[in-house]
Amino acid sequence: MKIRKNKKYFTTLTSLLLLTTVSALVLSKSPNTDTTNAAGATILAGVTVDSVCTMSGSVETNQEHVASVHGSSYTADIGETTIRVNCNDGNGYAVYAVGFTNDTEGTTTLEGNYTGYNIPTGTGTSTTTSNWAMKLTSVSGTSAPSILSDNSGSYESYHSVPNTATKVVTRTSNTTSPSEFKTTYAVAVSGAQPADTYTGQVKYTLVHPNYAEADGTVPRYYMQDFTMSDCQSLASDQAFVVYDRRDGKDYMIRYVKNNCWMIQNLRIVGVISAEDSNFSTNDSVNVSEYSLDSNDVSFGGHCGGADGYYYACSKDSGNKTDGVWYNFVAASANTIVGESNSVSATEDICPAGWKLPTYGASIGWSSESEKFSIVTNGTYQNGSLTATDYGRWWTETKTDSMPQVDIGMMWGRNDGGMGGTFTTRNSGHSIRCILRAN
Repeated sequence: MKIRKNKKYFTTLTSLLLLTTVSALVLSKSPNTDTTNAAGATILAGVTVDSVCTMSGSVETNQEHVASVHGSSYTADIGETTIRVNCNDGNGYAVYAVGFTNDTEGTTTLEGNYTGYNIPTGTGTSTTTSNWAMKLTSVSGTSAPSILSDNSGSYESYHSVPNTATKVVTRTSNTTSPSEFKTTYAVAVSGAQPADTYTGQVKYTLVHPNYAEADGTVPRYYMQDFTMSDCQSLASDQAFVVYDRRDGKDYMIRYVKNNCWMIQNLRIVGVISAEDSNFSTNDSVNVSEYSLDSNDVSFGGHCGGADGYYYACSKDSGNKTDGVWYNFVAASANTIVGESNSVSATEDICPAGWKLPTYGASIGWSSESEKFSIVTNGTYQNGSLTATDYGRWWTETKTDSMPQVDIGMMWGRNDGGMGGTFTTRNSGHSIRCILRAN
């Protein structure tokens, strides 16, 4: 949803839709036909039928869900997205919905530029306070699914956006023809709502019933349990969502050039335990003890100049796109410390089973940069952000031809080019982990 209100109390509303498929569906049916030949041997004939479920969405009217509404007014039936599901399995399917503002699962507000003036989800039609809501409608003439209810009512009427993944649509048999439902939105805008642009998202996830958790919720794939075969089957053709067990944050991953990559920057902060992490030398590491904003040692800063080679320092951008900038002491989980330490990092703050990429893994990626999802968030050092036409990520690799304070880094430009070089270890760069081969 996007709301923009100008000084004349004129408001524009947009809703954004993200569709994801979280389960790989494979059904094996192997009827056996026994045939005895003249020698008495038994020949078995096997047939495998794959179960395939796909979901797609298209905006049919009101392009990008833009509608014009005024302050002190209520507007319903904004936008219209048709969601189509094709599923050849006899068990049908389920669709879950959750607020996804700023690509953060569980956030249901419409967020603006002014702190304290966001628009919460809600179903009120009074314009005393601002709120917004979603509605789902089954499409007749198709193998239509059922729109579900909860203790607040049916999603067939305007309903608050759920803050946890909630089953909102289901079909309990196979779809012999496409199965469709539509989403629309409504908003009540208070006259006191400031002029601004307010943006929010709802994520819809297709799940096969056999893959749901025991309580009916969407299954989660944790990074610490993920395998290369999982990545190949689930993330080759599209990005796939996995979760870091240490703090519950979710990341998109992608199988690219025979490797499984995080395609979003790492966002873990605070004290990180060795449990479920890719380090064991230290029991825990506090990557947020010192800030990359603090570079004056006389005032307790430990991240500027030579001190940046001895203390774990980071800077949290506060958003999901840029993630966190880490110096190399933090990135290596306090295992590469000191100006004279010129070795590759064998331990780091990636999840267990994942690690920093090697320097060589970053070379020759220009043809694959779209899959990698480059973000040009630059370098954070000495309290400021520089080189914002580049994205820069730590690698594990040392160098023998540069000063001992240098170590490997890969980079991506805003024109899509990618490559590798070396950088000083006291600077702040992003991290994208790579899955270990198994």
